[in-house]
Amino acid sequence: MAGTTKEVVTIQLGHYANFVGTHWWNIQESSFVYDPGVCQGPKEINHDVLFREGETLQKDVTYTPRLIAFDLKGSLNTLRQEGTLYDITDEAEDLKWPSDVTLHKVDVTRKNEFLQDLDKQDLCLQQEKAMQEIPHQENEKGEHTGADRGDVTPDVFGSKLYNLDKSVSVWSDFLRLHLHPRSLTVIEEYQYENKEDSQPFDIFGCGQQLLCSNQKLKQQVEDKLHFFIEECDHLQGFQLLLDSYNGFGGLACHLLEDLADEYSTKGLLSFGVTPAIFENSTRIQDTHRLITSALTYEKLANHSSLFVPLSLNSALWGRKPELVRFPHLKYNALLDYHTSAVLGASLDTVTVPYRLETNAVSVAELTDMLGSHGRKVAALSASLPFPIMDSGSLVETLMTHSDLLPWKPLTPYCSKCSMPFAQSSVLRGVHGNLVKRNLAPTAPKLLRDCSTVEEVMRLYLTDMCPESLNVSWSLQQACQVTAPFPHIFAQDVSVNGLLSQKARPDTLGVSSVPMLSSLQSSPDIASLVDHLHTEATRVNIKKFHKFFEAGLEPDDFTETLNNLETLAQQYSTDTLL
Repeated sequence: MAGTTKEVVTIQLGHYANFVGTHWWNIQESSFVYDPGVCQGPKEINHDVLFREGETLQKDVTYTPRLIAFDLKGSLNTLRQEGTLYDITDEAEDLKWPSDVTLHKVDVTRKNEFLQDLDKQDLCLQQEKAMQEIPHQENEKGEHTGADRGDVTPDVFGSKLYNLDKSVSVWSDFLRLHLHPRSLTVIEEYQYENKEDSQPFDIFGCGQQLLCSNQKLKQQVEDKLHFFIEECDHLQGFQLLLDSYNGFGGLACHLLEDLADEYSTKGLLSFGVTPAIFENSTRIQDTHRLITSALTYEKLANHSSLFVPLSLNSALWGRKPELVRFPHLKYNALLDYHTSAVLGASLDTVTVPYRLETNAVSVAELTDMLGSHGRKVAALSASLPFPIMDSGSLVETLMTHSDLLPWKPLTPYCSKCSMPFAQSSVLRGVHGNLVKRNLAPTAPKLLRDCSTVEEVMRLYLTDMCPESLNVSWSLQQACQVTAPFPHIFAQDVSVNGLLSQKARPDTLGVSSVPMLSSLQSSPDIASLVDHLHTEATRVNIKKFHKFFEAGLEPDDFTETLNNLETLAQQYSTDTLL
């Protein structure tokens, strides 16, 4: 089976999950090399694992994510649900009304500068293709002539800087790649950000019952799943990215349970995401999110091969948010566009092991290693960027972190001090010439004897986590953070992501960064589940009738709390033999 691509189908559920997913897909697409002649170094990532090749009616080759994404009505902004890649249009009918017609004015959303440049780029590419199909002729001077090339292709992914902080309201406002017409699923029963909506999509049961109450939607989802699954030659599993705090948590649990039944031998890796801050949130809204999180976490831990909760708020369900701070990042916690970028870059790095061109592991192998002994909830930590100086070395950087690991936990209530049971670590963007450059002669001999990134990381993780099961991967390719990634890097981060004593000019953005990530089975999960269990236990569920109207039984909630308590005990070091 060497060299065989093992495909993964991705399912995104919820608006914040789609924010994170958009950054994730953008980062992957930005690393594509369309001209083999400019490829530097060996091919390290097999993009066919998550992407699929297709063809339009005009015989143009397409390359789109193997993705099904769910969101609410009104959440797409300028993006058409069927996309633009295949130019699917509905012919308007010539209707003649027997009475007067009342006209309603609808505000048309204007595309931001980035999306406008994308349209210009597509138009230029179409013009270039048309030129290639027109035979060139010579004029009287012997010069070759052809169709007018039109506007110059805009420098969308080059050095041009975009400030999209005020122009991004939904995730499609910064989507840089095309989606397949079957990718997007809009839930018409619920309106996105409708302040007057008496039925917001914030209850677990609303999502859980959705496919039962709407047979048309159920059939659409089944058709889309079968479309993407059946074209796979060697399906290895699924990755789910979901809002774990609203109705999409219930919908995800319904889908996941069906997938676990039908594809029991495949890996099911779930990432539950929550925004860092809910601005102007009421106590009732907070309680709804708490109850829904408890129900979602319990079921995801039960039906996933591995479930990873993520947020830049390290104190979820607490009275005040405690933000995760990175020493070389300046993100705005109120902007989903910013916080989702951190999570998206981290996911792109930590999922590398099953996307490698050579020596890849499967999703099932990765989740089995980290989800053994009933511990099917894991923690994710990341270093963004990995703090290596432009004049320093990998060994020198790790030596400065000999007491604490050089990453920040992105899973709430987890620290970087606990010894994990097992961990999968990925270091990217550190080339071999940076292993021990300018290394002081006083460095330990073991480190001075290392010659590769792999050897250094293996030795470092064994030294820092001697009681853990450690596996690690490295790749030369850095994490691509070109447009439309937000400008969240401090000015001591250079264009290529290395730290510098010379401040980066405001006119220059960061194009790529080295990153270190770790997916861990950690005893800190006990603290996460304990906090969730404790806060949910304080809720008098009988006062929240909307949950009962959506199908929840009091005994079901009690069982959920009991299961969470049992889950926490799986991670408690006090109970280990």
